[in-house]
Amino acid sequence: MTRFQRFLTALSCAFFCVTVRAETVVSAQDGIVLNLVSRLDDFGAYATSVQLPRPINFGIVAYTRPSPNEAVVNATIHSLRRSFGEENVRVREYTMTELAQAIRDEEVDIFLSSAGFYWRLMQSGAVAVASLASKAYPDPNHGEGSAFVVRSDSTIQSFVDMKGKMAAASSAGGFTGYLIPMGEVVRRGYPFEKFFSSVAFVGPDDRLKAGFDLMREGKVDVAILRQCWLEHYLQKHPQERGSYRVIEPRDRTPAQVKNGVCQRSTELYPSWVLASAPAAPPEITKAVVYAAFSMAPTGDGHYWTVGTDYRAVDELYRSLRLGPYEWMRNWTFSRIWDEYGNLIIAFFVFLLAWIAHSVRVTRLVAIRTKELRDALEREKELKAQANETHERIERLQKSGIVGQLSSMIAHELRQPMSAALLFSKSARKILSLEEPNTRLLTEVLGNIESQIERANSIIDNVRSYAKGIRKSRQKVDLKVIIDQSIAAFRSTGRYPKVDIFVETDPGVIFEANPLEWELVTHNLVKNACEACQNTERPTVRVGLEHLAIDKVRLTVSDNGETLSEADFERLTQPLMSVKEEGLGLGLQIVRGIAESHGARLHFVRNRTRGLTAVIDINLRGSKKQKADKQQTENDRTA
Repeated sequence: MTRFQRFLTALSCAFFCVTVRAETVVSAQDGIVLNLVSRLDDFGAYATSVQLPRPINFGIVAYTRPSPNEAVVNATIHSLRRSFGEENVRVREYTMTELAQAIRDEEVDIFLSSAGFYWRLMQSGAVAVASLASKAYPDPNHGEGSAFVVRSDSTIQSFVDMKGKMAAASSAGGFTGYLIPMGEVVRRGYPFEKFFSSVAFVGPDDRLKAGFDLMREGKVDVAILRQCWLEHYLQKHPQERGSYRVIEPRDRTPAQVKNGVCQRSTELYPSWVLASAPAAPPEITKAVVYAAFSMAPTGDGHYWTVGTDYRAVDELYRSLRLGPYEWMRNWTFSRIWDEYGNLIIAFFVFLLAWIAHSVRVTRLVAIRTKELRDALEREKELKAQANETHERIERLQKSGIVGQLSSMIAHELRQPMSAALLFSKSARKILSLEEPNTRLLTEVLGNIESQIERANSIIDNVRSYAKGIRKSRQKVDLKVIIDQSIAAFRSTGRYPKVDIFVETDPGVIFEANPLEWELVTHNLVKNACEACQNTERPTVRVGLEHLAIDKVRLTVSDNGETLSEADFERLTQPLMSVKEEGLGLGLQIVRGIAESHGARLHFVRNRTRGLTAVIDINLRGSKKQKADKQQTENDRTA
């Protein structure tokens, strides 16, 4: 809690204690009754003398009606307008999204909302000035709950019976209408997104009855309701009493039932909050505090008081990973390393130093044995390093002998030249006919020309690599490139038994060399077909999906044999192949093209069998690399 929040809470408590006098009356029939007598005369003098810097902009979050707290809304508005004049109090009801935007735009000074909505905005500087209490729920820190309601003839008897059923709720952002019930689901040990097979969101206000009607008609199994909604409904429809049940209702004493405590299936959370927006002038906030705590209780016993404990709301959002904790949904190893990499390194350095010190201290009595053991370990390490160095030298020699330029030519020209050869044989066969089909012959010759042009493009690219010049890039649609590459691959007639399925998202536009990405797709699909061609039902699946607005993932998966640990490790090493006759050039080319576009190639073993090649592409990365390259060229020119 910030200093300003502590100050405002203290101000609220002080004013409440000064302006409100409590009289306790003991009655044999009614028990203890607390009568709050406000010093309205003193406040009237204050309201008359206060000078507001501008009219009060009062925002109200749209809530589900009917609500047991509804009376306090009009009472609060009436109190403000009576105190400061109707022209000085502007009231507007917003949706949660609209109110959050209005607060960011500094269009709202004071707002009335659920504790859940307030907690989200508290991270942006909103401050609670009052919390709602009532005769039924005198503790403002525990005044809101929810109920899971079913028909009386339903087979659902307990909480676990609801798993996999269909439900209806008001809205996905509703605090009592959805978030509190889902917090109960998580508290029971279930992921709330998968607990119900489906949830129909019907909207707040009177539309919530549509969800209740779905449950009545058997179209859904469970209705998720704010506490007391069912009781209000049955008051208007007494003929339906006994037709519905609350799942696992919490125990209530007869006195609580008499005071209006409703059935619920969840824990209680803080009640409604009257809060000050970050941009509200202090004079307006102070005036609203005076007005709120000077109000007499409403006819149904609701009044403003001071709420002190919002830890339950914080824990609710943490358990659901929503609001300020939504980042927990996307927590990855890369993010941990980016944010805490230095701390992790420092920790392990410290840990290693501590271990070394402990070993040295505990083994001082056997120093000669330790020296001998260290010498043997050192010998093993040197031997391992020598073997690793030898293998590295062999790979470097292999890379030098083959040569990147000739490797790319030999590897990548094979596909277009093979296709051209196949088309030329087809042309010869057509010409051998008595009446050659000129249209078909023209089409075949066109295919030969396109394959030769493709080979020429590959040669141009290779010559550019040899001269250290990168081919110019252009905006391309990756889906179109993938489709063209798959079509060209199928036209070769290789691997006829392999089924190739393609499922790609449209609209993946980024700056790239189209030929290079066609080579990437061709190499990955060819490798996948080779890996699974001897299986019973060889299948290759090519996918392209959005991970975020600026991130996409290209996957090529097969159902071939599962690789051993050694073979899987070889995939990450340059110029290494899992095929006996392979040189590892295809993957080296794919990896080089991907990295030049700000992408990353890695492999994942499938759960059942086979392998998936994954390329994560950062669409912003390719633009940034191009801008950096242009800046470098400008610097050189200058």
